Amino acid sequence: MRFSDDTGLSARTIGEDAPSAVSTATHATNDFSPPIGCTSLSRAAGRSRTGVLALAAAVSIAGAALALRAWDIGTPYASGDQAVLGYLVRHNNGITWIFERNYGPVTEGFNRAFAGLLSLPGLPMSEATERLPAMLVGLAQVLMTYPLLRRMRRSQAEALAGCAAAVVLPVLVTDCRLTWAWGYLSIWLLAGTIALWATLAWLDDRKWWQPALAAGAIVTHCLSNVYSFALPATLMVFWACTLRRSKSGNPSPPSRDALPGFVWPCVAAMAVIVLCWVLTGHGQIGHLLTKQQRGTAGLQLDQITRIPAMWATVFGYLSGLLACVALIVCSLHIPR
Repeated sequence: MRFSDDTGLSARTIGEDAPSAVSTATHATNDFSPPIGCTSLSRAAGRSRTGVLALAAAVSIAGAALALRAWDIGTPYASGDQAVLGYLVRHNNGITWIFERNYGPVTEGFNRAFAGLLSLPGLPMSEATERLPAMLVGLAQVLMTYPLLRRMRRSQAEALAGCAAAVVLPVLVTDCRLTWAWGYLSIWLLAGTIALWATLAWLDDRKWWQPALAAGAIVTHCLSNVYSFALPATLMVFWACTLRRSKSGNPSPPSRDALPGFVWPCVAAMAVIVLCWVLTGHGQIGHLLTKQQRGTAGLQLDQITRIPAMWATVFGYLSGLLACVALIVCSLHIPR
């Protein structure tokens, strides 16, 4: 028997077409791919969550850095090393004493200029105000760690982890609180960080102000400590490789850019160091000569055996954590 309706389709015809209809309905039911608009919204939501987490981490890092460096900032000095810089700033006239200092004129000049700014509104000098310059430099070091690691092709999470490490490293916290001396190590490290970042940034962006910033940071770095050869040596290797690539025809900065970005700053810093020694008899060279006469300068091989203790001093309890992380990472990369 055949059954037909008003459309003229028979039961046989419907039966023959039923498998294809069922197949079509099955495909339509099993297709769970979201629309394009939903995919874009989910990606935007993921980016929003990531941004919120990164912002929360940045706020936490900034709060911890400020708390560690500003907590009880007005505590009295515990030694003459801590009090000597504030005394010199308050009781010395002129600028000659700035160039006589052992670790270069940058630290003394920076603190003297900061004290002059505080004197304009009539703020008194105290332990708290004398620690402010080093504290601000320490906070800037934590901040500058992020763009340096990002410029070194690290991820956002890795850069934030580097900032967190800079927050809690004991040597950075104690130096910017003038626990040992005058905070010159914080200035020295920040200037070196800026110089390295500006050099790497110029290699990527080729903006005119980046070599100028690198030059100023190199001069500041070299004039803020006695031993400042590591950064110039590193940048020397960098520029040597860059110039070698330029000679082989690969795209790289022209050789003339090495002069204002590296050579002239190092020459200017050396000229200032020599002039400080010639005119005052002291300065960085005079300090090194004094250390040589006392037998405390030069290579001391017994320092090699003290490296583990130095790590514990510099990194505090983080040294054990870093060692555990290194062991875990190495075990994961060892082929089995």
